[in-house]
Amino acid sequence: MLHVALIAGGVWSALAVVTYVAVLPVLRAASSADRWTSPPADEPRRVPPSVGYREPAPVPGAPQRIELAYAALALDRLVIQTATLLGAEEACMLVRGKGSLANVVVVAQHGLDHDALGEGLPEGHELALKALAEGQPAAIPGGRFSRPTVEQDLGVGAAAATPVSWHGSVRGALSVRARDGAPRIRRSELELLSELGALAGQALEHRRRRDVLTADTDSEVRLLLEAVRRADPYTSEHADDVVDLARWAGERLALDRVAAYELELTAALHDVGKMRVPKDILHAPRALTDEERSVMAMHPIWGFEIVAGVPGLEAVAPLVRAHHERWDGAGYPDGLAGQRIPLPSRIVSACDAIGALTTDRPYRAGTTIDVAVQEIARCSGTQFDPQVVGVLQAGLELLPERELAVAAR
Repeated sequence: MLHVALIAGGVWSALAVVTYVAVLPVLRAASSADRWTSPPADEPRRVPPSVGYREPAPVPGAPQRIELAYAALALDRLVIQTATLLGAEEACMLVRGKGSLANVVVVAQHGLDHDALGEGLPEGHELALKALAEGQPAAIPGGRFSRPTVEQDLGVGAAAATPVSWHGSVRGALSVRARDGAPRIRRSELELLSELGALAGQALEHRRRRDVLTADTDSEVRLLLEAVRRADPYTSEHADDVVDLARWAGERLALDRVAAYELELTAALHDVGKMRVPKDILHAPRALTDEERSVMAMHPIWGFEIVAGVPGLEAVAPLVRAHHERWDGAGYPDGLAGQRIPLPSRIVSACDAIGALTTDRPYRAGTTIDVAVQEIARCSGTQFDPQVVGVLQAGLELLPERELAVAAR
């Protein structure tokens, strides 16, 4: 009963746990009971016409329920994204109660026992206490986290934690653990964990202020998309097309409804960071110089920052950030590879490429859909996820020509 006393002792930690427990049945229903299903084999697959951002609607009335549940579950989804991005089997968010530093409670988790929620410090996550005490990330081995220029090799069976601040002070920690045989955690990944910890703090601050309960996520998304349209109509039209193609690919991959919702938001918002790109670069009537490309390459990070500011969409921000990562690890901004790139980001990456290849630009003509499909197939296993490429390649080649025009618009 210790955790009950701890939660009762801290209003902010109680809010996090109560909100999680209240909507947990909704997540289970969305993730397990209601799943996307592909059309029968004898039924033609259609790419819907592009009319802008729309929510997935496999059953009447579902989008609103998913949206409300998703906003309340942002912290839980963010912990799942953290485990994926860091290649960790376990991840958890802990908040501190009153009294001893060791009085922490799990408010969101991935990879732990189901009954870990609401319990105290999990085995193997002791570094969370160090991060709480010192107010900075910690890792095994290595003690206090510093910022040398070389990568820190943490070895196998590594663990790391970063402090999480909201309401003006350090009140929790985000912890990951990679068991024996897992990929090593590098310094660049610790820095990414630190950014994810700051994002978790934003989610908890939004929740403390009850922003999540009053937020109109759909309106916020539409305002962002309208701002993108005003800044660059081409980017806006391109995002519409990526949404259509990504939704279609997600359906063929049988994503559950929560993942499908994340995919559609990621597709709609993947280029929102281009609002911060100088117009002379964004609208350049020629191929970009190396220096200009380095500026353009900042847009996933800028998009991450913009989306993170929308209450309830904090867990979508890392997906936007990762849409230019490559399967072989040669992408940006974090050099993630393979399964460590979240699936929605991998889908958007391939759909983004098809949209870009088939669109006319001032400095080059767009390709045909056939050439675009051949190009992503050529880059399968290097730039793109082979599974995603296989779905797009097989599906697009089966579509009649009039629907290909919609997909390539």
